[in-house]
Amino acid sequence: EVTVRRNLFTSGVEAYFPVVVTGDMIRCSKPDPEIFLLAAQKLGAAPARSLVLEDSYNGVRAGHAGGFITVMVPDILGPDDEIRRLYTRCCASLSEVLALLQAGELG
Repeated sequence: EVTVRRNLFTSGVEAYFPVVVTGDMIRCSKPDPEIFLLAAQKLGAAPARSLVLEDSYNGVRAGHAGGFITVMVPDILGPDDEIRRLYTRCCASLSEVLALLQAGELG
């Protein structure tokens, strides 16, 4: 957690992250949804109204398992048939995600 907070501070974006949840705060890693559920709980947010933005298969699996709006922006591996069934949307870029959010098309 300390490293993440330092990186957010150094980058000048810490004000945009009122809650920080890291792997050392949970028992089970992805594809278990524990990290996303803990973050939602700390934010007071309902999973069904919260966005999980992921680039990995296990991240998509975790978002889906937790009942989140799950958007994949593939990095190395594009989605396969299993992952296509799990995500809400797949976007080619973060700019595409932003456009969908601004248009009210996610959630």
